[in-house]
Amino acid sequence: MKNTHKRTLSPQRLSAFTGGLSALLLMSACATSPSKPVDYTDMKIPAAWHQPSEAPLNKTAETDLSQWWTQFKDPMMDQLIQAALINNPDLNTALLNVESARAQKGLADAALWPSLDAGLSSDAARIDDLKESATQNSESYGARLSASWEVDLFRKQSDILQSAEAELRASEQDFHAAQVMLSAEVAESYLNFRSLQQEYGILTDTIAMREQTLQIVRWQQEAGEANVLDVQQAIVFLEQARTAVPSLEQDLEESLNALAILCGDIPGALHDSLKTEAELPTLPEEIYCAIPAEVLEQRPDIRAARLRIESATADLSAAEKERLPSLTLTGSIGLDEDSLGDLLNPTELVSNLIGSLTAPIWDAGRIENQIALEDMNLRQKFFAYQSEVLDALSEVENALSAIVTSAREVKMTQTATGAARLSTTFAEFQFEAGEVDLLSVLESQRSQLSLEQSLVSANIKQLNAHIQLYRAMGGGWSAPATN
Repeated sequence: MKNTHKRTLSPQRLSAFTGGLSALLLMSACATSPSKPVDYTDMKIPAAWHQPSEAPLNKTAETDLSQWWTQFKDPMMDQLIQAALINNPDLNTALLNVESARAQKGLADAALWPSLDAGLSSDAARIDDLKESATQNSESYGARLSASWEVDLFRKQSDILQSAEAELRASEQDFHAAQVMLSAEVAESYLNFRSLQQEYGILTDTIAMREQTLQIVRWQQEAGEANVLDVQQAIVFLEQARTAVPSLEQDLEESLNALAILCGDIPGALHDSLKTEAELPTLPEEIYCAIPAEVLEQRPDIRAARLRIESATADLSAAEKERLPSLTLTGSIGLDEDSLGDLLNPTELVSNLIGSLTAPIWDAGRIENQIALEDMNLRQKFFAYQSEVLDALSEVENALSAIVTSAREVKMTQTATGAARLSTTFAEFQFEAGEVDLLSVLESQRSQLSLEQSLVSANIKQLNAHIQLYRAMGGGWSAPATN
């Protein structure tokens, strides 16, 4: 038995084969017209913010926005936000989306490389010769290594890889955007809880004040200085205040549970650590706000929208290149043996290398429709980017305006609340001295309660306006997503 070698196409003949088709490939390449990438920078961006002149902006400060909440100087809020950034389920889902995009990018990268397959085979045969009363046994073994590779002639696979890379980076920016939203949401939820605590404290003080007023009226009734109507009016005002307690307690419970869930914990987990009433966080000493162009650069949702334009552009380019020929190389090398003992002494070595060049001729419009779909997808991504930019500019402008208007509201409410406190004090003294009637006292107490609650709300608005500004500026995250 002799060794034989079989090749259907040698590398030299393959070179001549592909060289002979170079003119066809060139003509096919010239027949395509890849779309021009969308210029997402072609938008009108203001040079400065149209904020009121009294907004105390610091436009040059080097501020670490990745931990903007520390400027409110509230250790409990810092602790809650850090816990949420680690344990929140939705944020961890966003991080898994990054890993999924990384796997998709790996698949696209693998398509650029040849694929190799190995196989082993065995065959046994027995022939019984009844005439000669003889039996023949034969065994053979084989091994084969096969390879296949689609040559990236016109960089179609490279476009697919580029799209996957852009999607990976966009998913990382989505993760950072989720961090921005979550940290702001936790801060706002924490402020809401603290404001409810303060309102509860104000209501408790009001109830105690009205209980004291009722007691005075009863003493006056016993002394003949007040009548039953005065007593009943005092009771009505007291019970009105008490009826607000259950609803406020329910709001406190729901707010505390919502905050625990944001932090990735079970409802009720924060009761012990937050049951004691505390002051509201302090306002930042100064306001940092970059110019509009810089804000757009540092917002992760804007970066994600840009990257998705890049991904859609690469997808469109890959779809257009479906009209071009594709070159696939396949090859194999095999080893056949008559027996296992002679494995190192080959009796037949067979190898082949095949190159096939195919080009679409008619596909019922599949390629053209796919190109149209990718083109529409690219345009949608561009309009989505425009929408994100406009929303971002609007959010910053609104936050700056809210900072100014809320500061005015706080100042005016503080003045009114101070006057109401003095009015209530004077009314109570005059009532005890018999100089004013009961209704004057009760009305003063009612006005004070309303203004005290309004002052808490105004302070919360001012704090939330600062939180909205930091959220609108993007929070400062720019590093790759890591767990």
